Amino acid sequence: IVPKMKKLAKFILSLLIAYPLIGIAVASCAGESDCSVAGRPRLHGNFYRITNIDGERKIVNDTLDSLTITAFYTDSIILNNEKDVPNISLPLQYTNDSTILVFHYSRDTRDTIIIRHSNNPVFVSMECGYEMKQAIQGLAHSRHRMDSIRVTNLSTNTDGTKNLEIFNRYN
Repeated sequence: IVPKMKKLAKFILSLLIAYPLIGIAVASCAGESDCSVAGRPRLHGNFYRITNIDGERKIVNDTLDSLTITAFYTDSIILNNEKDVPNISLPLQYTNDSTILVFHYSRDTRDTIIIRHSNNPVFVSMECGYEMKQAIQGLAHSRHRMDSIRVTNLSTNTDGTKNLEIFNRYN
């Protein structure tokens, strides 16, 4: 009976040592994929103004006094009455091939941007599922305060790479 007890004690002791090691190994593998680290890819844009300095046309950085951005035909607010806005970060819709955004500068002054884009799902991993790769295919906008928009990079990104240069006009 004693040799069987020694074997059982060794077996239980080895389980007590092995169990935490197996748990650490499994947890470390599962923890490698943090799906939220990168965030959702967006379009990033900066505001500019064209001025005449000493008779020469120059482009200077611009900051909007106040800005609210909403998604057209929804109750989504992308930016809510932000002050002193030098740049923006815009999400694009996954379910449509175009996104319409309304820029509210004041109660009476608004511009609308229509962004046509591709939506291509790309498999990331079993834990994270799919990520949507999006790219601008066309752009149109109203011209109440916006003068023009230059596309500098077609693909949405998570690293803040500039996609849009938005040129404003002032009366």
